[in-house]
This record gives sequence, structure tokens and C-alpha cells, in this order.
Amino acid sequence: ELLQPLRLETRVVPFSANAAQTLVRAIERKYRESGYLDVEVDFSKLDSVNGRRLFEIKVIEGNQYFVSSLDFSGNN
Repeated sequence: ELLQPLRLETRVVPFSANAAQTLVRAIERKYRESGYLDVEVDFSKLDSVNGRRLFEIKVIEGNQYFVSSLDFSGNN
């Protein structure tokens, strides 16, 4: 699901730093949707191997938050 926007299976253009940044934003969004509001995601480009670009993506989840209750006041 996270990699789907990158179309890695059918990609003809090499994976770039821009694509890595798109992946970072997608990972952040998924983690935040799951309650990890303080998530930190970063990437770095590693040395190429056999002509292939390598990126490392680091995820620090932080705490997971839950809503335990909601109270409404005002117009009933």
C-alpha cells in the first residue's frame, strides 16, 4: 500500500530522491492515521551497488495515541 504510488514494478525512470521523499510522506501519513502523531521518518541515499540506487528509510514511531472518550457540550 505504501509503495503503490511509486509503481516500482513498472517503473522505467530510476528511483530518485523525489520518489524517496514521496515514500517518506506516505509512511508518515499511514503512521499518523494509526495514532503515531509524533512519528519521524527520514531517508538517506546509500552507495550504489551494481548500478542500483539504494536508500535507507528510518522510522521512529514515537508514542501511539488513542482517543478514550469525547465529551460534547453546547446545543443539544
